[in-house]
Amino acid sequence: MVDPVTERYIPLLAALQRNPFDTAEELAEKAGISKPTALRRLRALMGAGDEFERRYLPPGKQYFQVKPILKYHRMGLEEVDMLIEATSAQAMLYLERVAERHPYTAYRSRCFGSTTGLFMQFRVPLGTSDHIQALFERLTDGGHIRSFKALPTSQTRPLYTSMRITGWNASSRSWTFDWESWFRSSTKKRQTESATTDGTVLKWLTREDVYIISELMRDARRKNTEVIESLKKRGVEITPQTFGRHLQMINNECFDGYRVSFDTALFEALSNILVYGTGDATGLAVLAARTKENPPPFESTLRVSESNLFWFIRLPQGHISPFLNTLYSVLGSMSVCLLDYANSRLYYIYPDAYNDTRGGWIGDRKFMVDDVLSA
Repeated sequence: MVDPVTERYIPLLAALQRNPFDTAEELAEKAGISKPTALRRLRALMGAGDEFERRYLPPGKQYFQVKPILKYHRMGLEEVDMLIEATSAQAMLYLERVAERHPYTAYRSRCFGSTTGLFMQFRVPLGTSDHIQALFERLTDGGHIRSFKALPTSQTRPLYTSMRITGWNASSRSWTFDWESWFRSSTKKRQTESATTDGTVLKWLTREDVYIISELMRDARRKNTEVIESLKKRGVEITPQTFGRHLQMINNECFDGYRVSFDTALFEALSNILVYGTGDATGLAVLAARTKENPPPFESTLRVSESNLFWFIRLPQGHISPFLNTLYSVLGSMSVCLLDYANSRLYYIYPDAYNDTRGGWIGDRKFMVDDVLSA
């Protein structure tokens, strides 16, 4: 049976994925529909559909988002990914509150499997990762954590893949993709790139810029006037001319392009899987090269550092088994966690963590450990 929702919106979503900043007229031409139809369907995908579109998409929910890919290392931030074994369900709730209070939390999710507790990602000032270590040592002493570890791939450049919805079959409500064939496909061997940690953007970055970045992380497809109005509500006054200049610098220096994320429920990709393990360094380099040259059609983040692998991926239920079984065949050791999507949260960069007069990001122990635990 043909799925009327995805069949109706796939051409428009595919056009958005190719160029997320196209106008409605440009999207209409690429999707093969009229401009009024494109505008009506875009509003529906943004959660504000008219009575007709509501027969397909319930209002009040945004079905796609355009978000920047941040060059954290250029912004003077390093990546720290932590797996935390909680001592109890109550401790898990407490750790989630810690994530809410920490100024450099980027993402957190409950996880179940090889680790039962939380997966947390931090983006902290260069040279301050020891404060994250100290934070979790304090939490361990307090009886909230049984064990924790920083993943060894944190300092490698991530490879992002997006949901390629042209692989979705609306007739069968399934994905046309074969993991075994993909893993066997040939590719050029290429060494993975290490992320540089230069912090060059700090020469000109201001708190005003951090506010702009925060707004773009929320929704980058908005018109400049909408972003400026949202900034005004947050107490940041900026003229369109000044905003345009800042936006150009941010795009050039702070972002590595943009990616389009879709509501995974529309396409049955509801399982969030986290895999980490070790394998032959040459084989993992080939895997990274294959992912870059011929990405699988699912949203994921892959990091490979010599013999270490980290892969976060969102999959349809029917793809979990072939993905894990085939991946295990190229790894020497493998651990798997199921991330609880309903109990996860993505955080935006925190402008108050940036202080122009103090030379950039606040990175002292009091700010990153003591204040978090005493709040």
